[in-house]
Amino acid sequence: MPDDLQSRTLAAWDRLRVRWVLLREPGGEGGAMGDTDLLLHPDDVGRACAAALAEGLVQLPGVHRGIHLIGYEESAGRWVWLHCVTDLSYGPWRTLPTGAADAVLERRLPGGRLHPSDDFWETLLHCLLDRGDIPTRHRQKLAALAPRAEPSSPLAGAVERRLPAPWTPTAVIAMVRDQEWSRLEELGARWRAACRRLGPSVPSRAIAALGRAPAQVSGLWLGRGVRAALLGPDGAGKSTLASGLEATVPLPMAQVYMGLTGGWLRRVDKLRLPGVVRVGRMLVIWGRYLRGIVLAARGKLVIFDRYIYDAEVPTPYQLGPAAKLARWVDGHICPGPDVTILL
Repeated sequence: MPDDLQSRTLAAWDRLRVRWVLLREPGGEGGAMGDTDLLLHPDDVGRACAAALAEGLVQLPGVHRGIHLIGYEESAGRWVWLHCVTDLSYGPWRTLPTGAADAVLERRLPGGRLHPSDDFWETLLHCLLDRGDIPTRHRQKLAALAPRAEPSSPLAGAVERRLPAPWTPTAVIAMVRDQEWSRLEELGARWRAACRRLGPSVPSRAIAALGRAPAQVSGLWLGRGVRAALLGPDGAGKSTLASGLEATVPLPMAQVYMGLTGGWLRRVDKLRLPGVVRVGRMLVIWGRYLRGIVLAARGKLVIFDRYIYDAEVPTPYQLGPAAKLARWVDGHICPGPDVTILL
């Protein structure tokens, strides 16, 4: 077995008799980007997370569907991202629960691979109901799995109960064998529409949102994302570094401008009323800072483009006492970030 972070974690799960199965591997080039989707038995989640943390993975902060475990494989120069779910449900608002998770786990093959028939139906349901299309890589996989697909497997039973007429699991398998992708995507559109009609009502969604509120609020101080400030003179590469992080780090990210010029600050400065300008600048700067706090509470990696530390940079012109005080206030008006990167 390869000696990498993901393989070591899965081997630890096997030693602890954690029931797991691989659903999908990353879709990026060479599998270097994206998450690895896995199904875990709900009774084994605690042991699985403890083993993953012991191997060097950390749990992604914020409120998400399933459990996200992530870590950096330094020797390979890549990120490892395990997205673990405990049930197999599909469609808008997950309105197609299959109830087949236990049966799929029992039928798994050595090495944590899905049974070919379960792999076929899981991939097809993911494409038709979650994505709404069948990309090329999944078309090739489905065509290869179709000869071994069973119309009576655990996932196929859930498909038959909710499949729009006149389609049947046998007809769907035949369409995949004949590579009738446009007809399958047409089926997916009708099926997704049916799932939406079966979805929760607006009052039900509101009640569910209220139920999630404590977890969302707890993110303000528990398990929040990281806030990093990029500092440096113009042309130092702040924008290039921010774009590179966004392209290579498999985390939800957001950029917030925290410089002392530009945007609404420019408009406030045009008011030419000292007291109003000072209050207005405070409100604008704190508005930007609070936006970063909220984004971090949702588990995002927040990149502050510049920061109030720009006030420490010497000016090419002489400042009067009032201007010096105003600049000092700008530079101390809100707390610092979690990480500061100076270019």
